[in-house]
Amino acid sequence: MKKRLLTIFLAMVFTCVNAQNSQVSYFMNIPQNHFLNPSFRPSSRIYIGLPAMTGMNLNISNNFFNFRDVFMKGAEISGKSFSFLNPDFDVARFLSRVKEKNFFETNLNIQLLGVGFAIGPKNYFFIDLNERISENLVLPGDLLRLAFLGTQNYAGRTLDLSGTRVDARVFHEAGFGFSREITPNLRFGVKGKVLFGVASLSGRADKMDLTVNNDLSATLNTDAILHNNGAIKFAFNDDGSIESGEALIGTFKNGDDIVKYLTNTSNIGFGIDLGAEYVISKRITVSAAVTDLGYINWKADDRTNDVRAKNVIQFHGFDFTKIYDGSITIDSLVKTMTDTLKTAITGTTPGSFRSQLPATFTVGGMFSLNDMLSVGAVSSSRMVDRQVREAFTISGNAHLWSIFDFSLTYTLANRSYNNLGAGVAVRGGFAQFYFMVDRIPLKWESAGDSQNKITLPANWNTVNAWFGINLVFGNRRKDQI
Repeated sequence: MKKRLLTIFLAMVFTCVNAQNSQVSYFMNIPQNHFLNPSFRPSSRIYIGLPAMTGMNLNISNNFFNFRDVFMKGAEISGKSFSFLNPDFDVARFLSRVKEKNFFETNLNIQLLGVGFAIGPKNYFFIDLNERISENLVLPGDLLRLAFLGTQNYAGRTLDLSGTRVDARVFHEAGFGFSREITPNLRFGVKGKVLFGVASLSGRADKMDLTVNNDLSATLNTDAILHNNGAIKFAFNDDGSIESGEALIGTFKNGDDIVKYLTNTSNIGFGIDLGAEYVISKRITVSAAVTDLGYINWKADDRTNDVRAKNVIQFHGFDFTKIYDGSITIDSLVKTMTDTLKTAITGTTPGSFRSQLPATFTVGGMFSLNDMLSVGAVSSSRMVDRQVREAFTISGNAHLWSIFDFSLTYTLANRSYNNLGAGVAVRGGFAQFYFMVDRIPLKWESAGDSQNKITLPANWNTVNAWFGINLVFGNRRKDQI
C-alpha cells in the first residue's frame, strides 16, 4: 500500500501539462467542455453537478525532467535512489534538456457546483462554483547549471538570475454563462466570472545577480519582493530577519475554519470567457475561444507581511555537487542556505497588488465521418506570466447518441511527441460518469530490488486527469434523429 501511495505522490509531483483543461474533452459530449469554449452546449437539456463530485481537474507541471531523472533504474530505494544525488547521474544528459526558463506548474480545479439548462431551442445557460489552486515557479537555466556543474565551473562569473519568479494563489470562482444560436450555422458563448482571492504568494526580482568569487564563495546582489496575502504568517527577530513561518491556508482546525475559508471574499477580481462555433457544412465544424481573461486585486492583509531582499548576500559552502562525494548531506546544504536567506530577508508592510489569470486561446476543427464518428484537431496557446505554452492535439471520437462517448488523442506538447490520451463518458439513466487523461504512460521502469520495488513511468512529463459525475436530463441528439 505504501508503495502505491508513493507512486501516486510522485506522479503528482513530477508530471506536467501545458493546457489547464484536458484537450481530450474538447469534442466529448459532456457539460464540462464549456470550460474550454463557452459556446459549446451538451446534448442534455438540463444538467446538475453533484457538489464536489461533478468535476475535478488536476495538472502538475515541469518542462525539463521526468521520472527517469528522479530514480535510477534498478537502484536500491534509498537516498541514493534519487538520480540527481547519485555519482553515476548523467549530468550532461540532464542539462541538455534544461532551458533558459524552466517551470514547475500546478493547477487544481474542483467544481463545487454546476448547473446547466436550455431555455428555448437556441439558448443554453451555465452556472458554476469552482475552487481553484494554481502555482507557477520559474527557474533560470543558469541556476540549475550552477547547481549541477558546481561553483568551480563559474569562478569569476556573474549570472543574471532575475528571471526567477513564483506565483501561487488560491481563489473561489463564481461563473454565469450562456451560449446562443445566432444563425443556423453560428453559435456564440460568453461566461462572466467573479473571483474571490483567498491566499497568494507572488514574487518578482527586479535585480538578482549572482557572482561566483575566485574562492568559490558567492555574492548575491538582489532587489526582490514576495507579496504575501493570507498565505504565510511570519515571525520576525528584533533585527527584522525571519525567525519562523506558519501556513495560514489549508490548516482547518474545526468547521468554523472551513466556513470562513469558503466565505472569504476579501480580494475581488473578474474574468471572462468568450467562444464561438461555426458549422461550415454538414461534416465540418470550426470553433475558437479565449478563456480566463481576468485578474484579482489583492488588498493589504495585516496578518501577513510581505518580505523583501534588497541587499548583498554572502553564501559559503553551498556547492550542490559535494553531495555526490559525500562531503555534505542535502539536509546540511538546505539548512546552510536557509539560515543565510533567513538573516538576509526582512519583512515589509503588507501591500496591495494585482495578479493576472493565465489566459488561453484555443482553436479547433472537427470533421464528422458520419453521425457516430468524427476526427478533430485542437490548438491551445496559454499565457503564463511572460511564457507561451503550446499544445496541439488530434483526436478520433465516437458518439453513441448521449449514452456513450469515447475520444482517443495524440498530443504534441512540452517538447514531447508520444502523448496518447483517452476519455470516456457513459450515461446510465440520469447519471453520467466521465474520465479523461491526456497522457497514458507507454514505457515503465522499476527502481529497487524484488523485495522493495516501485514501478514508475520512464518518460512521463505530461499528464492531465479530469473526472466527475453529472446528473443529466433530456437528450437533444435523440430528439433530433
